Amino acid sequence: MTLIKWNDDLSTGVGFVDNEHKALVNMINELNDAMLQKHGKEVVGNIISRMAAYARNHFEHEEKEMKACNFSGYAAHKKEHDDFIAKVAELKTELDEGRIMVTTDTMKFLKSWLTSHIMITDKLYVDSFVSHGVH
Repeated sequence: MTLIKWNDDLSTGVGFVDNEHKALVNMINELNDAMLQKHGKEVVGNIISRMAAYARNHFEHEEKEMKACNFSGYAAHKKEHDDFIAKVAELKTELDEGRIMVTTDTMKFLKSWLTSHIMITDKLYVDSFVSHGVH
């Protein structure tokens, strides 16, 4: 079952950003499917680890471009990224230690965070990227 369907509202119009966001959307959908199919901790944990690593790389890519464009909202944007990475790391640790399972609430958090981050926070840097020739 698709939890997040890619649509124009999620598009920033910046090619590399949209491509990387689509990959994150696909990973969240993959995690949702694994949860619904009641896959074990190992399968779910592997997806979370891949998603966290990919998100970290994506955030670094965005942040590099924000710095190059002297984007004024860099610090606040980076803090959102850092907070998300910390939350996902905490989720993975709790899953590994058997203290939690991935639930619909977890999936709602991931969906809400990613979609609102893209549609609100990420769109703030688009004009800066475009004016500096970032595609």
